[in-house]
Amino acid sequence: MVGVRELAERAKNAARALLPLERSRKDAALLATAAALREGAEAIGRANGLDVERARANGLSAAMLDRLSMGPNVIEATAHPDEFLQVIRGASQRTITRIGEPVGAAHPAPDSSRLGRLIVVGGPSGGAGVTEMAIGISHRLGSSGGRVALVDADDATSSVAQRLGLSVHPNLLTAIDGVEQGAGVAGVFQPAGGQTFAVLAGLAAGVDAADVRSHRLLAVLQEALGSFDTVVVTLATVPEHVRGRENGRTSSGSALLAAAGRAVAVGTASPVGVTRLLDWIAVHGAASRVRFDVIVNRAPRDGYRRAELVEEITRTYRPRSLALIPFDPAVEEAGWEGTVVGRSRFRKALDAWIDENLAGSR
Repeated sequence: MVGVRELAERAKNAARALLPLERSRKDAALLATAAALREGAEAIGRANGLDVERARANGLSAAMLDRLSMGPNVIEATAHPDEFLQVIRGASQRTITRIGEPVGAAHPAPDSSRLGRLIVVGGPSGGAGVTEMAIGISHRLGSSGGRVALVDADDATSSVAQRLGLSVHPNLLTAIDGVEQGAGVAGVFQPAGGQTFAVLAGLAAGVDAADVRSHRLLAVLQEALGSFDTVVVTLATVPEHVRGRENGRTSSGSALLAAAGRAVAVGTASPVGVTRLLDWIAVHGAASRVRFDVIVNRAPRDGYRRAELVEEITRTYRPRSLALIPFDPAVEEAGWEGTVVGRSRFRKALDAWIDENLAGSR
């Protein structure tokens, strides 16, 4: 049996071989790929069935089994030759645009009057709770009657769609293509949270993330604000090795923060978590000159320890607001089920903070 690593290496080598070929030969290769998938649909289905049975035997929940199962028509629906050609031609157009764009090219300034309805949620990588807080904010604002969109722009740990059991396509690159080709962002958002908000899936870390320059992301957000009252955005994190200096990811995040109406920094309630949170705020705050709202996730219930957390944060940084959101097993349960966290200590604390601080963003 061919391993995943070998398959990935073959795909990478094939991509290099295809790159210099003329359009007709590339199209022929793609059509052959689509045909091979459709011809092998039965074998692929059997292999998927074995995976599902193993997962069921290991106690995987019904919701997760549903995500794992391909169903009888997946190959036919996703390997249509015309769709293969359309996707690859779109990717080719993105490559040509990026190569032809001069370094340091000027781009139109964002419309700050529209971008003021952005809420950016970010924090250090490694399970700080950025995704969960962004989902919670979107759900609360949407439940209160506003039209709310959640855009996953975190190129380090993009996970909003996966967390909610949504498709990873269409995604942010689809939206960028739509805006640049004059089609806007129609059809790229998926309903979530019981129809209380809509989600634009993000990207896996890697080559695709290079396409998401700050001016492209801001253009997508401006388009989204033409259809939604509020847009919540998860922000790319800054890795430890770029601390204290500007790079592409830092500057992209800074441009987004500078355009936003509210910026929320999320961290965990451990000594290391607080240190990393304050470090993240220092990097992004210095570059964007923004004053953050701060959310401390998984906060203890003990009053003395909570007071210590507040003192530690405010001694170093003066946030616009500060919320301590308690640890709650309901968050993990909702994650396994792919749903928004329901009535719980977590939900009560977060909703109270949202109602007090973000009511004007509806």
